Amino acid sequence: MKKAFVIISLIQIHLVHAQTPRMVVEGNSRIVGLVDIHVASTDTSSIYVGNQSGINTIFTSARFNTAFGSQALRSNTGGMNNTAVGQNSLKFNTNGSHNTGVGAQSLMENTTGASNTAVGRFSLVVNTIGQRNTAVGHGTANANTNGNDNTSLGNLSLQANTSGSFNCAIGSSVLGSNTNGEGNVAMGVGALDFNTEGNKNTAFGGASLAVNTTGSFNTASGKESLRNNSTGDFNTAVGFETLIFNTTGVQNTAVGYVALRSNLSGSHNSVLGSESLFNNTAGGESTAIGVAALISNSTGTSNTAIGNHSLDVNTTGSNNTALGHNSDVSVNNLVNATAIGNGAIVNASDKVRIGNTSVTVIEGNVAFSPSSDKRLKEDIKTIDFGLEFIADLRPVQYHRINNPEHSLELGLIAQELETTLDKYDADQVGMIGQSSDDLLTVRYNDLFAVLIKAVQEYRKKNIDLKKDNDLLKSQLIRMDKELSDVRTQISTSRAAQD
Repeated sequence: MKKAFVIISLIQIHLVHAQTPRMVVEGNSRIVGLVDIHVASTDTSSIYVGNQSGINTIFTSARFNTAFGSQALRSNTGGMNNTAVGQNSLKFNTNGSHNTGVGAQSLMENTTGASNTAVGRFSLVVNTIGQRNTAVGHGTANANTNGNDNTSLGNLSLQANTSGSFNCAIGSSVLGSNTNGEGNVAMGVGALDFNTEGNKNTAFGGASLAVNTTGSFNTASGKESLRNNSTGDFNTAVGFETLIFNTTGVQNTAVGYVALRSNLSGSHNSVLGSESLFNNTAGGESTAIGVAALISNSTGTSNTAIGNHSLDVNTTGSNNTALGHNSDVSVNNLVNATAIGNGAIVNASDKVRIGNTSVTVIEGNVAFSPSSDKRLKEDIKTIDFGLEFIADLRPVQYHRINNPEHSLELGLIAQELETTLDKYDADQVGMIGQSSDDLLTVRYNDLFAVLIKAVQEYRKKNIDLKKDNDLLKSQLIRMDKELSDVRTQISTSRAAQD
């Protein structure tokens, strides 16, 4: 049987003394070991139990150390307040103090590192000068040499870390590939598992930010959130599988179940709501708030959707805005289209739609002022129809079907106006439009120009009539004078005859 070697330091004993080896029996059957007790004159409350445990501390100033296990704290000379439990635990420690190693080979290579805690076989096994590290679990932080202030809890967590500091890893294989990355926090199986040099990332949830290598300043909370991110920075993902496929996209914020799930390289997106921007891959600078908002968008950029299922038809269109539940575009590729209100659908680019077909009043405290600057116009021509066109229109009064107040309204019938426009070859004017639900609309503002033209034509006719009237008046005056002269001549002639 192999002999066990034990050193027990006792206070205020001044003799070096050897006791004959003896057998120590636990109970009445178990053999604990063969014990040699060596006492040094400088002993100060240290305990070393095990083959060559604390062997170099004899006649040194080392104190307040506790070692249990073969060669535990074997090389210690000046380190104090260390606790080593397990074979080769803190074996090569020389001057490091305030360390705790529990488990075979825990903190084995540590020399001067201080205030480290390692619990588990091979935990912090090659740490030499790293300080204030905490590792709990088999193989945790087992490559760390000079990294400081790391916390590792879980099988093989932070196992590749060498010089990275201020990392916190909780869970099996968490931050398992990290070497130099600093300031990372990961909790959950496989979280930040492949991170090597990424800094200041936060991952909560199984496989969250699992593939990240050098991406930094990312926050992932939720199972598999930001799982495939590799180099993307400044992303925030909260929810199951949010931003799961993002690789290089930066400065995205996604909150909600599978939000921005398909995003690969799209950047500067802000998402709040389950499934919002779900299919986005490369589109950037979009904002989606609400369940399934912008859900179909793939590469469209700079879109804003607020409301459940808003802009969910859009895929490649850009610069669109939808505000309200189910507010949307009619086709998937419009540009600069705006829909405002519940169920409002805009059907053309560079167009604004306010409200759905149930809206009866759109009001405000001041009149609407459309722009009319010459610098915004081209191909300017004077219109050639006016009075006759107006005369052909049929002004009507009616009750709108969806008006709950049933108030009387005045206007035109779009189909009749369309016929009149065709009659005057003005069908390209654009006065008649069509909404997303195939209802015809009238741009009444255009009638102002026609009315002005009609008034001008009427004025010209009045001027012409006045000229004709003045001419007739002058002719009547001349004729009246001529008639008067004739009468005078006749009267003179008769008087001469008499």
